[in-house]
Amino acid sequence: MPSRILLGILLLLLGVGYLLDQLGLPLHMHALFGKWWPLLIIVIGLNWLVRRPMRPWWPVICVTIGLLLQLWRLHLLRQDFWPAFWAVALIVLGIRLLVSNRRGKMAFRQPLVKDQLSESVTFATLHYRDDATCFQGGVIDATFSNYELDLRWATLAPGGALLELRSNCSNITVRVPPEWGLTVSGSPIFGACLNKTQQAIAPATGQPMLHVQCAGQVGAVEITN
Repeated sequence: MPSRILLGILLLLLGVGYLLDQLGLPLHMHALFGKWWPLLIIVIGLNWLVRRPMRPWWPVICVTIGLLLQLWRLHLLRQDFWPAFWAVALIVLGIRLLVSNRRGKMAFRQPLVKDQLSESVTFATLHYRDDATCFQGGVIDATFSNYELDLRWATLAPGGALLELRSNCSNITVRVPPEWGLTVSGSPIFGACLNKTQQAIAPATGQPMLHVQCAGQVGAVEITN
């Protein structure tokens, strides 16, 4: 299940519980949520791990943090545990970002040739050039990343294409040829989706179109030439 849908369901159930509390039903949501809220982090991490078993690094970290927070809320951890934990966490995060950065630079040296994209990146800086001969769109899901896709040497499919860009605390830049027909819709929550293209000529009737849909949270998407 996508994390956005799972989080939406959890927030919906939580809201219903608080509303029933206000209507007089003794659910005691304040005490319940105050004690067990780290379970939300654990569930999100496990869902993330199931969806991306080949990239377990960050889901495992998410589950670990959730478990530690839950033990803390149950008073099973000493208060002096946290300073050492956050120091180690910062070291691990720094090492992971350095490793991801190096991988991102290496990826730039090998252009993609994909007609259909299905990209999911986390904590990375990636610059791709796709020389597709029949580009059909796809999905780019970026989390805490900087992702750039260059389509200026690609050929759009005769039936057009749909490209979904999901920017979660990330920046996504897509470069397209000026002669392509283009529509851009949607916007990340607390973010922006900017169409900065300059079309060489107005799209002709029946011309293949690239439809870009933007989504995510606290992110920025830019479409340019």
